[in-house]
Amino acid sequence: MDCYIARDNQTEGPFPEEQIRQWVARGELRPTDLVCPVGGQQWQKVLERFPPIDPNLPSPASSPPAPKPAPRPKPKPQATAERNPYRSPATDSTVRIQSKSEKLTFWQLLFSFHGRIRRRDYWLLGIVVGAMFLIPAFFVASMIPESEVTFDPETGEYYQAEPPQEASVGLVVGLLLVIVPSFWSSLAISAKRWHDRNKSALWILIGLVPYIGGIWTFIECGLLAGTDGDNQYGADPKQS
Repeated sequence: MDCYIARDNQTEGPFPEEQIRQWVARGELRPTDLVCPVGGQQWQKVLERFPPIDPNLPSPASSPPAPKPAPRPKPKPQATAERNPYRSPATDSTVRIQSKSEKLTFWQLLFSFHGRIRRRDYWLLGIVVGAMFLIPAFFVASMIPESEVTFDPETGEYYQAEPPQEASVGLVVGLLLVIVPSFWSSLAISAKRWHDRNKSALWILIGLVPYIGGIWTFIECGLLAGTDGDNQYGADPKQS
């Protein structure tokens, strides 16, 4: 049965069982390395699943020699792409590896919390969000009617005339329909930029810290480069 091998939170495979036993015999695997069969859910230490065989120790007389496993065909090497050691094994017999040529669509760039974006896209998308959402928001806000002061000649007094309630409610709803997507898009763009730094999207919350949070976010997301190559959040956007 083919198995995946994990070392230092990096996963490779699957590899044939015979090849893993050869690596164990040659001492090329660490005692802390983990293995998981294809389609399995439980990891265990490689030396527990494939214990090394000491040739100097005689086998017990009571137990017959174990039959030799049938030779397995060696997998054909992939000529197009190298295996990515940073991917976790899937629950089925395949491992999904994002192609380096795969690109996020425009709507995924704006509203998805998955994947990575580089510094250039971070700033350009901020401009797009401002143009698509913030400018209409200011336009809708400027259309909200204000209360006017009116003079009553009969009483000789001034009173404040309230704007029509229906118009005010409609404009406020329209304003919310613009602000909510803008806020969501800002969070999604920041999340993908934190992913490019190989950090969780929860780092967005550092912006809530007064003074320090804004400066930290500006340096991390706006100035520093992302991790080279693929990481746990996706392919390198510079190579896509």
